[in-house]
Amino acid sequence: MDAAAALVARLAAAGFLVDVQAPGRPIAHINDAFARFTGLAAGRPLAAVLGPHANARDRARLEALVAAGEAFAMTVSGARPDGAIWRAAMQMTPVTGDRGEPRWLGILVPAERSEAPAVAQLRHGYQNIMQTMTSLVSLHARHAPEPATAAAMRDLAARCEALAGLYGPADSAPGELIDLGDFLHGLADRVAAVCDPGHHRPIKLTADAVLTARRTAAVVGQLLAELMIVICGERRAGPIGMTLRAHGGDAELVVRAGLPDRHDDAGAERRLGGTLTRALVRGLSGRLSEEAADDGGRSWRLTWPIL
Repeated sequence: MDAAAALVARLAAAGFLVDVQAPGRPIAHINDAFARFTGLAAGRPLAAVLGPHANARDRARLEALVAAGEAFAMTVSGARPDGAIWRAAMQMTPVTGDRGEPRWLGILVPAERSEAPAVAQLRHGYQNIMQTMTSLVSLHARHAPEPATAAAMRDLAARCEALAGLYGPADSAPGELIDLGDFLHGLADRVAAVCDPGHHRPIKLTADAVLTARRTAAVVGQLLAELMIVICGERRAGPIGMTLRAHGGDAELVVRAGLPDRHDDAGAERRLGGTLTRALVRGLSGRLSEEAADDGGRSWRLTWPIL
């Protein structure tokens, strides 16, 4: 089993590997999660993932996207042997086998909450996506022709791993799930672009990108709010504010946490600082400073170099 097939086998998310050189583009390898989710077996043509009721236009679009050789995503659906209908976003990324042969790695992400109604299951699903991205980037780093490109890919893998770590402690958190689907899909697109085997583009984070990353900043702020809820044990955490901007040659993330209405645990904010240190600073290769906020809460400043 080559590295790409071994990667599919290890994934917690529903994953499969396609042999694009064989007639019909057969699914060469699947993992247990893919088999459970779709009911499909290895050996079926790639078009089978579209489902039996897919029209000719969708089938032609799939063939054209694969032939173009660039990463893409599209919605697919099907029926399991028990009659249950599934629907998912299919993310396809070109990868290279150990002998240099072109292959495609596919990942299925449930597109409806009804596929995993429990909050814990959905959070676990997001964590699976991030772990998949980590593994995919690590796999491409092995084939990078230049040491600098390989190092950049390993750096991105570390950042993906740090984001995945944010979801782990939140599995038992109360309340509604923050929907991060758009953010994760955007990150997957960025990973696919970086890992394009035809270009091996290095990773760059420009000052302009930081200044315009308002949506990303909002997502990070929501994640921090969820972390505070977990740390405090219930929904009594004070307000959390956050800004993301360029500061000289660095990117700067400032987190401000006000005091809870009932400040029963004086160490809650300090534990939040510890959580941020573990989950973010390690992945960003950054620095963390802590200071008292004007309202009596705490403020943390995370700084990391713009590549």
